Amino acid sequence: MVGLPLTQNNAAWYLGEHGPLTATLKGFQPRPSQQEFALKVEESIQYRGTVLAESGTGTGKTFAYLVPALLSGKKILISTGTRYLQEQLFHRDLPTVAEKLKVSVTAALLKGRSNYLCIDRLEQSRHATRVSVPMRDELEEIFAWSARTKTGDKSEVSGVREDSEVWPWVTSTVDNCLGSKCTHFTKCHINVARKKAAEAELIVVNHHLFFADATLKEDGFGQLLPDVDAYVFDEAHQLPDVAGNFLGSTIGHRQIEGLVTDIRQAEIEDKSGIPALLDRTADVEKAVRELQLAMGKRIQRYSWEELVHNQPDLESRLKDLATSSSKLVEILAKAADSGDHLERCYERAASIGGQISKLLEQLDSNTIRWVDVTRFGFRICETPINPGPVLAKIFSRRNTSMVFTSATLTVAGDFGHFRSQMGLGEVDEYSWGSPFNFADQTLLYLPEGLPDPREENYQRALSEHMEPIFKSSRGRAFMLFTSYKAMKAAAEYYIDRTDFKVLVQGDKPKAELLEAFQRNPKVILCATMGFWEGVDVQGDDLVVVMLDKLPFESPGDPVLKSRLARMEKDGLNPFMEYQVPRAVIKMRQGAGRLIRDFDDYGVLIIADPRTRSKRYGKKFLESLSEMPQTSDRNLVSNFLASI
Repeated sequence: MVGLPLTQNNAAWYLGEHGPLTATLKGFQPRPSQQEFALKVEESIQYRGTVLAESGTGTGKTFAYLVPALLSGKKILISTGTRYLQEQLFHRDLPTVAEKLKVSVTAALLKGRSNYLCIDRLEQSRHATRVSVPMRDELEEIFAWSARTKTGDKSEVSGVREDSEVWPWVTSTVDNCLGSKCTHFTKCHINVARKKAAEAELIVVNHHLFFADATLKEDGFGQLLPDVDAYVFDEAHQLPDVAGNFLGSTIGHRQIEGLVTDIRQAEIEDKSGIPALLDRTADVEKAVRELQLAMGKRIQRYSWEELVHNQPDLESRLKDLATSSSKLVEILAKAADSGDHLERCYERAASIGGQISKLLEQLDSNTIRWVDVTRFGFRICETPINPGPVLAKIFSRRNTSMVFTSATLTVAGDFGHFRSQMGLGEVDEYSWGSPFNFADQTLLYLPEGLPDPREENYQRALSEHMEPIFKSSRGRAFMLFTSYKAMKAAAEYYIDRTDFKVLVQGDKPKAELLEAFQRNPKVILCATMGFWEGVDVQGDDLVVVMLDKLPFESPGDPVLKSRLARMEKDGLNPFMEYQVPRAVIKMRQGAGRLIRDFDDYGVLIIADPRTRSKRYGKKFLESLSEMPQTSDRNLVSNFLASI
């Protein structure tokens, strides 16, 4: 890539000591790493390059890509890891930077379809009969809101929980949307949002929506997102896992039961008058229940072969569902002429029936079929064993600039693992460390004398070992676990034996837990993977982050087992080349919760003795090399007492 000169016209100047951000934004300080990062983004946009940019906590990566994006005059799409980060970027960071740069751009926030009210389905819900009293109250609130909303974004409705059962009744899916045949098409909230995105110069989405769009394009079914000149993927370390949810296919009880519900509602609307329609619908509903029963009661992920072996009736129940679905499709073909709703139900039933029938066929060599059995139902999924070639195809078709950035893209300074997972070829790679002084601000504590993490007494021994440390820190600690069982055991220990206030993930929404953590003295937060990343607690409210184990994925996961087996077959070392790198990146995310600002101090504790006793432990420690290490608990207590 050709280098850009350092002039008043480039992004580095705007982020420098004479630039508008330093002059007008309170607390902003020029950072050389941020300026260098911004220049690389600017070059990428200008010359259509692909950049991997690891930017440590505190480098200011958001401003580093926003400044060149806003100055470019090109159409840019920014994709974030979560809706929360998406909204923070759009409502806080983007307006701030645009104002300071005195740049006027049209920007659009676009979410997935399920985030927008569907006017047609809201009207259908008026005739719903199977509605509980709480759901009826929530529907009334949504009806009142629908009359005043301009966006249809359900996040505007504070009185209805985000996970309420009522939302699927009044939002649409790709399956049940009537498209241009809908009588509300011109006022459709999702279409209005997409139109704004098509006209905008800067579009903010999340990774889930990006891959939903990418898979639609690959399948030849149109697109959700407009074509752009450049893509910026923030929190890019999440991309491989998010992509895995969209590559392949899924059929589950929710899709089928949703179809059943919509057929009954469509018959009320369109009145086909075919007596057998509701009978065939009931047959499918019964067949789904019997298939679910055939899967057993154990909540687990299984490979298809394993579940078939354990549950001998499974394949015959699946054939029954395929037969029932086929008969329903035949009836719906006749009913489809009665109206648009029944016609759409026919199209959905034909598609779902095809998916069910495909499950009776043999798989190709790069696909695994697996089943997720939950308390409430099941999902049968088909996933590529090696997603790299599929992702390579998706990204290679975009002849545009692409920037992938995160605080955690490398393993011991090497981008190879991320590049391989994403199917990327030769790209430009840059890494900027955090500007924080970890040598003075932190300690890395590696306890000695704890049992092997696989032993039953490990969690009890760990809780006992940590208690005096928490007394020295006066709480102010995150205990991050790799399992719910371990999290609950630790929480019970500290609730029963100490006067700490103990907060537990799942007891309250995440935002409420964080607010309570910062508001209360002597508090310990026990959490699992949901708090290993995307959590920002600055100042002396948080001074200890403990990781109970090295965060290896469950070896029993069927997709992981298939991927490891394929790598072994190809002559690779799956543990060192796949499992360890993924665990290192996850560990770095957990460790990143500790120091969020120049004035933060604290102790990171990696309790797992394998960090020191196993050869692979060096990979983890190399990624934390800036932190002074100790195994002296007294030294840790003294350090914490001084904060």
